[in-house]
Amino acid sequence: MRQSFLFSILFGMLSLSALQQISVSVVSDNQEGFSSRMTSYITQKFGQWQIDNITFAKFSEETETLEETYLRNYLRNKLSLTRTLSGGMVQFFGSVQLSPADNFPSHVGGVNGEYLLENGWGLGANIHYQVGNLLMDANLRYNIRDYSGDEDITEFDTRNNVTLTWMQSDTWMPVIALEHFDDLNEEDVFNYYTAGAGIQTMHYFGRPHIWQQQLILGQSDRYDDVPYFVHYTTRFSTKLHPDWMLVQKLDIQNWYDTENNEMLLGKSFGESIVQRTISTEGNRINRIRLAAKHYFYDEETLLKANMQYNLWQLVFFAEYNYYLGNVSVNDMGISGELGGFLLHDSLRIGYRYDVLLRDTVKDRLTHGISLAYRY
Repeated sequence: MRQSFLFSILFGMLSLSALQQISVSVVSDNQEGFSSRMTSYITQKFGQWQIDNITFAKFSEETETLEETYLRNYLRNKLSLTRTLSGGMVQFFGSVQLSPADNFPSHVGGVNGEYLLENGWGLGANIHYQVGNLLMDANLRYNIRDYSGDEDITEFDTRNNVTLTWMQSDTWMPVIALEHFDDLNEEDVFNYYTAGAGIQTMHYFGRPHIWQQQLILGQSDRYDDVPYFVHYTTRFSTKLHPDWMLVQKLDIQNWYDTENNEMLLGKSFGESIVQRTISTEGNRINRIRLAAKHYFYDEETLLKANMQYNLWQLVFFAEYNYYLGNVSVNDMGISGELGGFLLHDSLRIGYRYDVLLRDTVKDRLTHGISLAYRY
């Protein structure tokens, strides 16, 4: 496995001349062992068309059962073709995922037992287009996944999302949102749809104060006994130029249980963010940020403080997280990063340190070095 780490780094270094952006990182984790990641972006324009190729690779050496993800080794590639139109844009894409080494088994919906994800393919399209006052956003995707376990199985499915927004007014915008998942296998055991309608609003209270809201009422057959839902989001931001920024977020999801005649709370949270900008120079910002995020369903609160400071060609970053509640195994987290820019800011090197202090399970400690090249 160590050879895989060295190979990915060597591949990244040799590819610098052919790529517009590439990043490589090597991480030491007391749970996952050593792992390496490589990400590359290639962009090329041909008239009104743009071709983008994104590649992700990860190779790791686990020392214990992973808590974060069942995928420890993979190679992913997504190729997209995008054209800008007078009313928006259309994008076609294809993706492939390969597993060069074993991953951890996981449950596959509709099938008993656990299986290893071996390979996957996908085709799809994204559409963002406005005709008159009607704006349409659509995401269409067809997926194939190969699994191995007691027997080899192949999963076929489609997932389609469409959102229609009536742009008659800058302040009040009616919305219709549709989602459909279709299991194309012979068993056909997991299909669902979600349909909702509502309104988006945006209000300006003077130049620095913006209030955005969205309310969606809908129905879904994903869960038999909870077919109706309400989803409300709001964001109020204040920018006191040039020093202070305040952001308040609220996201509430409710589902109606028809069997017990009661409202159920889904994934919901409230968040407050305060940022003090110390100074700016070019695209670099020196700042301090404080945030508090409360998850209503889990009754858990995350308190966060971080700071970023630039000195000459160096970048310093530090963050502290504190967890209040009984759901998460984490008590607190501490992160620090030191980075530097070279070659007229086209090359960035860095070292990062992360530690999660826990009460009921083993602490998690991570050291990582990274290199990113852009031109």
